Amino acid sequence: MQKATLINNLTADELRDMMRECVREELQAHTPPPPEYDPNELLTIKQVVDLLQISEVTLHNWKRKGKIPFERMQGRVYFKRGAVMDAMKSVQIKKA
Repeated sequence: MQKATLINNLTADELRDMMRECVREELQAHTPPPPEYDPNELLTIKQVVDLLQISEVTLHNWKRKGKIPFERMQGRVYFKRGAVMDAMKSVQIKKA
């Protein structure tokens, strides 16, 4: 059996607020949790470029300026996913 809701004697503002609350509840109920990631996962230059949707030139500029941390291993450059995510949160980086 469904609940009956009477909308008599509601103002337009009250009805709008009720509708907003219903939509908010439905969105929260159907929104998947954010994906978990391993902060120590090593990413290549291409993966970081794809993740951040930037160019390789921009990424290399950020590396050179110290805006995004990286590691060298056997002559290759890698980025820890957690460090990349932290850099994006803590530093306002303007696209080059």
